[in-house]
Amino acid sequence: ALKILTVSFGTILKGVAPVFTFFWGLVFGLEQFSWKIGTSLLLISVGIVFASFGEGQEFQLVGFCLQLTASALGGMRWALTHKLLQTGGILSSSSSSENSSSSNNDD
Repeated sequence: ALKILTVSFGTILKGVAPVFTFFWGLVFGLEQFSWKIGTSLLLISVGIVFASFGEGQEFQLVGFCLQLTASALGGMRWALTHKLLQTGGILSSSSSSENSSSSNNDD
């Protein structure tokens, strides 16, 4: 997307990252929907639409889709990382079972 889009348009599209982050937070149960946050994110989205009107002459659909996909995946990465940190991570259950089995073998 960085090679296809202009720098200004890419920067404008990166502004939608909080919307995707909040969406993935809802999907993974990290956030609870509130109208206050929803309205704020809607205003961000409307501002991005208005800001991108000036980029109409150089609009590239492929770059646009790639940038939105990158923002969506970035939000998902944040939400999954946050979920893993809250639950103790992937290795916490296996490492605790290893510790208990090794302490039983010491007898």
